[in-house]
This record gives sequence, C-alpha cells and structure tokens, in this order.
Amino acid sequence: MKAPEGKFQSSLHASAKKVPVAGLTDLPPLISYRALADASDMVATLAISIADGTRLPSASRLPMPKKHAGTRLITVLSPDARAAYSASTAALAEVLPSSSRKDFAEHEAFGSSPDRQPDEAVVDIDIAACYEYIRHSTLAEELLIQGANGQDVSRLIRLLGSIYPEN
Repeated sequence: MKAPEGKFQSSLHASAKKVPVAGLTDLPPLISYRALADASDMVATLAISIADGTRLPSASRLPMPKKHAGTRLITVLSPDARAAYSASTAALAEVLPSSSRKDFAEHEAFGSSPDRQPDEAVVDIDIAACYEYIRHSTLAEELLIQGANGQDVSRLIRLLGSIYPEN
C-alpha cells in the first residue's frame, strides 16, 4: 500500500487522532470510537487503505429524528472512513471559500431584529444532508475550478463514490 503524499498525508494523522475522540453530531458517544482513542496509528493505516481504494469504507445508514417532520436517514462512517474523509476534505480546504457555519448565534438572530417590519419574513431551509445527493462529477468539476489538486479531488470523489454509489 502506497502512502499518499502532500496535504492529505499531513492531515491524516491529525484526523486519525481526532476522529475516535470527537463525537458525532447529535449522536451519543460510541464506545467503539472511545476504544480506538489510543489506536490512531492503526486508524491512519486503515484510512490510507480506504483513501487509496484498496479497501472499501464501512458505513451504516440510520434513521435520525427531525425536529418537526419525521425522520431522515443519516450515514455514519466507521472511524477509519471518517479519518479518510476528514483528511481528504482538509487537503482541499485552502482552495475553498470559508465556511458559512461559523456563528450560529448570528444565524439564529437574523431576522429577529426589533426593527423588522411585520411584512418581512426569513426563510430557513435545512440543507444539511444535500451533499449526499449532489452528483460527484459536478462536485469534482467545481473543486477543480476552485483550483484544487486533481489527485486530492480524485481521492475524495473515489471515497464519496464508495459511500454513496448512487451519485
């Protein structure tokens, strides 16, 4: 197995250390993740085998209750797949626009000003899971337009394709 180079490699060990101890958003801590807290080298090695395509990632789709409307399926990745994904996205971070998810207080306060007119409205749309439905070829094109490295884009698209083959 050939170790990847560049920004992916430098992000990989940090991701492998962070993933087992970082919680999954809106899910309780998983004991299997905590058991891997001291196994970051093994998680990194397994993540490399996922990133280079020699091994498929493990993922489960679980129903997650939505606040006001039933449930939606969420994909929960194994720690090694999360590390591969995290390192893959970190390798692309510098060419992407900054995240719009930095200040939720500002988001929640938007439109609640006492100066707001009664006929003004704010529409809040949940697009959290939309990335699962974006065509991978469209994503790859956009990443390349933004100036991303072709090898990093290919690695991410291969990983996404193995998790979400329908796109």
